[in-house]
Amino acid sequence: MRNNYNNNRGGQGQGQYNNQNQNQQNMMNQMPQVQQQRNTMPPQPGMIPPQPVAKPPMPGAGAQPGMPTMPAMPVAPQQMTANMPVAQKYQLAAAKYLPAVDDRNPLMKEQVGNTIYEYVTELVGQQKAPKITGMLINLPLEQVRQFMRSYDALRLKVTEANQLLEHQM
Repeated sequence: MRNNYNNNRGGQGQGQYNNQNQNQQNMMNQMPQVQQQRNTMPPQPGMIPPQPVAKPPMPGAGAQPGMPTMPAMPVAPQQMTANMPVAQKYQLAAAKYLPAVDDRNPLMKEQVGNTIYEYVTELVGQQKAPKITGMLINLPLEQVRQFMRSYDALRLKVTEANQLLEHQM
């Protein structure tokens, strides 16, 4: 049966297959030499010769005694702010939208409200936060800018708004 298979391949026998395989191996062995020749060619006039690429050091590798090492993984923004005081978190959040506090910004109230709501909730609780946030975003622009610049100013305005609500009840 084997002879029939080899004969049906158009006369290609075992010998030709071995020759092809040998040629492929010879080509593979010559490839590193060709690549080596390409890498060692002298630069042509006006060309910049290839420079070795430096690898960045591994985090913490080669640290000097007494020097802090870099963390192995980048720290996510949530992890960075997790241990921050509330006032500092507020200032980071509010600073993004402070330039947008302008009469010409149709989304100003929404942006300010979304920014301060979490902090208002922490100060007065879930039940009063929506009403007080609404009161604060309707203040004159200069007052909005003032409480967007400072957590203490926000706390003061929340306290005032809360007292107004209690007097109405």
